[in-house]
Amino acid sequence: MSQNREQQGFGPLWRLQGVESETSEQRMEEIEDALESPRTVTDNAILLKNFLMLLRSSKAPVQLNFFEVGLLGCVILAFWGLAIVGVKHLIPQLRSRIELDPNGRSQVPGDRDRALYTSAILKLGCCAFSLSMGLLTATIFIDPYYNLAGIICLAILAILIIKVLIFWGQIIAKSTGRYWRIALNREGFYRTLSLAVFPVRLLVRGMAVIVVSLIVLVIFINLLFLLYIFWGDHIFLMAVLYGITSLGIMWIVYDLTQHWIQSRIHFVCQTCQADLLPVAQEQVEDGLTQPQTVAQQLGSTSFQGLNCPNCTPILSHFHLRGYRLVQNKFENCPNCQELTVTSTTEVLVHASRRSTGLQEMTFQCQACDYSKTISVTIPSKSRR
Repeated sequence: MSQNREQQGFGPLWRLQGVESETSEQRMEEIEDALESPRTVTDNAILLKNFLMLLRSSKAPVQLNFFEVGLLGCVILAFWGLAIVGVKHLIPQLRSRIELDPNGRSQVPGDRDRALYTSAILKLGCCAFSLSMGLLTATIFIDPYYNLAGIICLAILAILIIKVLIFWGQIIAKSTGRYWRIALNREGFYRTLSLAVFPVRLLVRGMAVIVVSLIVLVIFINLLFLLYIFWGDHIFLMAVLYGITSLGIMWIVYDLTQHWIQSRIHFVCQTCQADLLPVAQEQVEDGLTQPQTVAQQLGSTSFQGLNCPNCTPILSHFHLRGYRLVQNKFENCPNCQELTVTSTTEVLVHASRRSTGLQEMTFQCQACDYSKTISVTIPSKSRR
């Protein structure tokens, strides 16, 4: 059987399994010869095993002296300490309950109550970053060849890439459909403008995450500089991989925590501390005023009803919580106190290179007779 395999060209591959070659160069040549010969699944497994053995033998393990071990241990403890302190301060904040007047009203800037916990979610993401950096750095004591850390980093980065693709696919599908629905009732210019402005709006909404990431990046760069001074470029590159992986974990935790926070938020009555129960949407709509109904139809605000079974047993009495969905497109009416004011712009005098122009902006409430018109000067083209 073995003689037949030798005749078919499998000789170099089976010699690899026995590790008969004395030098890495000879073993690498045998691997290259085996790649050119026909193979089965078993042969491929043996080939991969020997290639990993060759890769491991070609890498020198990290050798640390007493001072470097102590310094690395301090870095690990610092990362873990930051994570523990951060979580310790976050637990009371996340366990806090939102007290509401059973007959009152409240408003939230956003489509969910988790917007109130944005700072806490960012802190939790930073804690995940610190914990990840500490764990990945500690693997050097378990596996000085970086194999364990490399496998962990590659697995997390693969998950991160898949999540990024899904995230951007959802954003593009949702936003493109929404913008085209808005643009269907406008001229071609506004349709094109709405699509062009979409990347800018995404950038503006992500400024908070960018600022926090830059702060973390500056701190991480200083740490990398110290690592490069003490251990050279090899561990420096691994530290870069650790940092990228930890930033990915930070983003995943930030994204997943939002849904977890939303599921754990519950409201209590500020009078009797009883849990507030959600009211059916049909009953909420029946209790809305005319301006509130217009705001909901315009898509500027959504409403939720919360009822206290002790203080307001009658279901028609409940706390009305409004979520302001679109604040930059609508304005608050001074009479209705709702986001029901829309605006239109008309250019009266076009600007030129030598003279300014004039445009008229009209603000009209869709629920009452409130109206306001202002004139805005258009700067000359030479000043733009």
